[in-house]
Amino acid sequence: MNAINHFISASEELKQISGQDYRPCVVILGSFNSGKSTLLNSLLEEDVSPVGIIPTTSCLMHFTYGSTFKARTSGSGEKRVFHHKEQLYSFLAKVGLAGGRVDVEMPSGILKKCRLVDTPGIDSPGGDAGRLAEQAAAEADKIIYLFHQRGIEDYNRVFLYRLASLWKKKSLSDISFWINCNLGPCDGTSLETTRSALREIFLSQVRLNTINTAKRENVEMLRKFLEVELARDCLQHAAEKLKKMDRELPERLKKAARIRDDALFLCEFWKVRETARKVLEAEKQIYSVPSVLKEIDGHFNLINSSNLGTSGAAPGGRPYRPKAAGLKEIKKALLELSFSLLEQNELLNFVDRSKLTRFFRQVEEERFTVAAAGGFSTGKSTFFNAILKEKVLPAADGPTTASVTRIFFGRQKKATVYTPLQVPCSFSG
Repeated sequence: MNAINHFISASEELKQISGQDYRPCVVILGSFNSGKSTLLNSLLEEDVSPVGIIPTTSCLMHFTYGSTFKARTSGSGEKRVFHHKEQLYSFLAKVGLAGGRVDVEMPSGILKKCRLVDTPGIDSPGGDAGRLAEQAAAEADKIIYLFHQRGIEDYNRVFLYRLASLWKKKSLSDISFWINCNLGPCDGTSLETTRSALREIFLSQVRLNTINTAKRENVEMLRKFLEVELARDCLQHAAEKLKKMDRELPERLKKAARIRDDALFLCEFWKVRETARKVLEAEKQIYSVPSVLKEIDGHFNLINSSNLGTSGAAPGGRPYRPKAAGLKEIKKALLELSFSLLEQNELLNFVDRSKLTRFFRQVEEERFTVAAAGGFSTGKSTFFNAILKEKVLPAADGPTTASVTRIFFGRQKKATVYTPLQVPCSFSG
């Protein structure tokens, strides 16, 4: 870690001598509840962006460095200014500012090196979420993309194809993908599936790792990764300035040699020496990039092993096998959960009440539909006859069921056959 820290600190010195004041825009993207706001708050080392189990970020939130906290809202409704984060929280909780923008200035170490943007989940309810995410991506210099623990899903694929199109003229190395294992270790299937899908979408190998936003050391390593990437950008932007400074050194030495006053000569010679030292230090940093990146990859390999549960360490403690609930307990829990969701008015925009009501009634009445599918003569009809303990459906070695057959409870046996309406048509030539 010493090499990484030295590389990051040296880039700050280079930024000062090259006169750079540019701070790249880093955008955090992903589906809702994938840990975007949690990660951003960890990077800022302060809870500023709203976090919850339902979509809470409904607008773009831009964070830049400032000596004191100040937030301005724009783009949707009345423009407001806040000087305390609690006031901003309260306003966003009540109004929401869907489709708008919040610009936040605050003192934070990471904001001295870049600007951060928190975005709504790409699959959040409402039509503006995807548009806002694309807007932020188009303006980004770097992107941190978070997946749920289950990895890439259909809405990720659709959005990422659009992102790949937006990013054609930019470097793919400026996008990093992360599977958030904040719900516990996973088996690694989602990692391989997601890596394969990303290669297909972007037509190239991409950077994909796991992270657990609930673990401080994981987030701290991602911070180091981001700072190294920003330091590499700093080196690239400073390269031309450093080359120019290097070319000017011989002429500056000649001018210093013509100075007859000893004090002035030593002063100018010291300045030339310092410039030469910084140029040499920059060259060392450029040559050290491969070893720093290798060290970063080594740390993430360890993190991946930990998050994927493949560390090889023997499990400790006692095995925990919770007592399985019976059908009555499961039914009661489902009814209580469904009723609770139906009663919460704040979830009206996120819950299909008609489907939930229908589900509630199904559970309450204990009536569900079970379908059997498969090739002919695989035993579907025989299976249902065995469950019913009566030969109700025709079964034979060849195809016997030519239409969909539905079986319901009734007090008496009754069969209703629906035939398609056929109308004879005659055509004259």
